[in-house]
Amino acid sequence: TPDCDYVFSGGEPFANFDSLAVLLNQVREFNANGSNHKVFINTTFPVKSGLDSVKAFYFCLQYKDVITGLNISRHLKKYVIECPDIVLDILRKLHFSIRINTVVYNNKELVNLPNHLNRFRNFSIQIREDYTKCKIESLHNYYEEDGLLQNTLKAMNLKFDENNFLFRNDFRWNYILQQKENGQRVTLHRTLPYSTIKVGDTEEINDIIIEPTGNVVTDWNDYGHPIDYEEYKRCMLEIRAKRAEEDAKKYCKVG
Repeated sequence: TPDCDYVFSGGEPFANFDSLAVLLNQVREFNANGSNHKVFINTTFPVKSGLDSVKAFYFCLQYKDVITGLNISRHLKKYVIECPDIVLDILRKLHFSIRINTVVYNNKELVNLPNHLNRFRNFSIQIREDYTKCKIESLHNYYEEDGLLQNTLKAMNLKFDENNFLFRNDFRWNYILQQKENGQRVTLHRTLPYSTIKVGDTEEINDIIIEPTGNVVTDWNDYGHPIDYEEYKRCMLEIRAKRAEEDAKKYCKVG
């Protein structure tokens, strides 16, 4: 799959620089030979000692050609020791794509949201529901009074207006809304414990997870059903054929 994206998550990817370097070096080699992989790293940008964030910073610089974006976990309630915010500011000024990921484990935490938005006013922020609370039977209950959507709007002192929010349906059950607040993009994200991309009328391709053991499973569905390799390969070949057909049509029009 030469065009797929990779997300390195955890745990904490920067907890083991040597292992992360092996993965990034492999992606760098693939891209040098014609692949087009984007790499995103989900990280707390941790601080175990005074030097860890500095080491992570220089590590990112070393792989700036490979790392597409950093998704930095900064929740409304602190769960880890955080590096100084200036580290993220410097990375942003060095043209790293950075998004602040904020998981809401308890809606009462949203009282801290205004200060949180101000703290990260120079960054895009994704507010995400705790995946363990997202069930298929309640997936589309966006408007419940005690739900994440309504509580987020209250915390931001906003009223829901479909003209100001963008519902995204290109991936099923993905983003609920995006709102630019004072020039800052705030996204509310809600998903099942799995995500699926629909291809054609019947085929579906799941995001896949490569576990630390090397086992490959279909995304977050019960934390992993074994993947059907043959079906996955068949779908990928179908997508490539469709892309080649579309490219040929564009080429003919240009010609």
